[in-house]
Amino acid sequence: MRCALVLLLAFAGIAHADPRIGDHAPPLVATTVDGKSYRLPARPGMPVVIDFFATWCGPCRAAMGALDAILAPLDGQVTLIIVDAGEPPAAISGFLATHPPPRGATVVLDRDGALARAFGEHRLPTTFLLDGNGVIRHIDRGYGPGYPARVARWLRELTTI
Repeated sequence: MRCALVLLLAFAGIAHADPRIGDHAPPLVATTVDGKSYRLPARPGMPVVIDFFATWCGPCRAAMGALDAILAPLDGQVTLIIVDAGEPPAAISGFLATHPPPRGATVVLDRDGALARAFGEHRLPTTFLLDGNGVIRHIDRGYGPGYPARVARWLRELTTI
């Protein structure tokens, strides 16, 4: 019994819950696809969209296209970070050469899955919307009917606060 209690207490410090709406987003420190260091927030006080993505994921491509259309009229009012799920930089660069990301997006690498684990990302695509203080206001897991309208509505809320 005593041994079980010691193990439970030891693992309690290691485990963490996935971030939820209302939590501050975990730190996002990464390397961009072109090899530069990146740290969020790049522009404090501005809403942020973090989209977990992979080049082989069809729904991810659809989400990226939707984000491009949604963010275009907001013209720089939102920071967009696309987190690639563990692919080699050359594969990502090749993909982006023929499928450009939304204008102004920063593409970062998650080679070892640390960002995915920190954000509790279990499904691609997953889109997080943060307010200007870094608080998670919305999470959309997967891509399906209503994604563009839902994300557009959430971004309008965040950019008019």
